[in-house]
Amino acid sequence: MFKSVRWRVFKKNKRAIFAAATLLLFYALAGFSFLNTWSNYHLLPDPNDVRIGEKFYLVEAVKEQGKESKLDEFPNLQKALSNPNKKILIEDKSEIRKLEQSLRKAGISDAEPLNLYSNVYYIAAYRISVISSENQPPSLEHPFGTDDLGRDVLSRVVYAARISLSVGFVAVAIALCIGIAIGSVSGYYGGMVDQVAMRIVDIWMSIPGMVLLIAMVAVFGPGLFKVMVLIGILSWAGTARIVRGQFLSLREQVFVEAAKAAGASDARIIFRHVLPNAMAPIIVDATLFLAGAILLEAGLSFLGLGVQPPTASWGNMLTDGQKYLNTAWWIAVFPGIAIFLTVLSFNFIGDGLRDALDPRLRGVR
Repeated sequence: MFKSVRWRVFKKNKRAIFAAATLLLFYALAGFSFLNTWSNYHLLPDPNDVRIGEKFYLVEAVKEQGKESKLDEFPNLQKALSNPNKKILIEDKSEIRKLEQSLRKAGISDAEPLNLYSNVYYIAAYRISVISSENQPPSLEHPFGTDDLGRDVLSRVVYAARISLSVGFVAVAIALCIGIAIGSVSGYYGGMVDQVAMRIVDIWMSIPGMVLLIAMVAVFGPGLFKVMVLIGILSWAGTARIVRGQFLSLREQVFVEAAKAAGASDARIIFRHVLPNAMAPIIVDATLFLAGAILLEAGLSFLGLGVQPPTASWGNMLTDGQKYLNTAWWIAVFPGIAIFLTVLSFNFIGDGLRDALDPRLRGVR
């Protein structure tokens, strides 16, 4: 009965329902990107794929190796090398095999099939068609357009959802474990234990969060797993304060005194009796903190300290699109919209859960 009352209160909050539907969509996209990665049937292009069509042969930095004089039998190749600002397309399979053999004879067999950071030329067999896959505006083929390397922005936004949402959940789990442990011990025992724990919390919260996080990333290095752990370690103090406040009020309740009289241990009282009754504000705090963790990850990736390219995250996509805002706005706008909707949705869900779980607020809205 009590659960049904909570659900009815939550359903009355239209913003929370809309936010829940939005987040379900994002998580569905994140799950779809995972299946799309491991499946043999790819409905979305690879988010790191700079190729435009099918069966392209890529030759990297041929001109830099000084081998172009040995490839005179390919006039189209010479024409491509004479104008490196143009990209030339090849589609003929026999010409591809012939070109591969010639490249091996010329000593260029170590050319990688795909290199995101080198000058890449597309070689045409019979006709030269100058193609420009970079910074294409939204279209039917690319609904969110392409970025400066010709990669599909929609694919990268979908794949980045998995990264950003994973960072949020892992960071929240770490922060909850640390915060609940410290806050419960501090609130239950009180006295000197409470004083020492709260002074540590005060010192920790007095340090600017982003500055401390940047310093920690500079020491331990960037990376997805490191960012998850560091955000979680950084953000436990607020949870500890909330848990401590709940324990200070609940430890004087009759059911706690009854458990003590029955001979229950402190650990059993904390985790079996007090903590379950303190979970409502903790759940609300965790929901709101998810939004903050996603923003922190996006900020770190924007600064180049979070998830590293070519792995897509919403933060480093904003960095990639920053210099193209005047000419290719879609590179930064679509990941920015994804961040905005995700953070706003978590905040709305937090408000809805607060109304549903707190009896004092049920009749306010």
